[in-house]
Amino acid sequence: MAALAAPKAPSSLVKVGRYSMLGLGILYGSSRHAILKKKEDAFRAKEEEERPAREAALKAEKEKRNAEEMAYLAREVGVKTGGDGGSGGGGGSGGGDYRSDCGCTY
Repeated sequence: MAALAAPKAPSSLVKVGRYSMLGLGILYGSSRHAILKKKEDAFRAKEEEERPAREAALKAEKEKRNAEEMAYLAREVGVKTGGDGGSGGGGGSGGGDYRSDCGCTY
């Protein structure tokens, strides 16, 4: 097998070009990061403002589903509910919302 010749050193023009591109890439990345950071900060501020309303809506939906599920389970096992037809009213936290056949309230 033939021996390879020693590699040549890159010319100064190639070296200058490489370092120029490296510097330009760093500058571009820095400016791009600043632009994206501004957008992300604005997005996060908007999300932070909307968070209480979103959490309240999720909580109300969860309470509604929980009340519906409790009413369904009460009907399935034959538990007599209060006069409201098992809607749960205040989310079941008032105590005594469900009455069993034996007279126990839950």
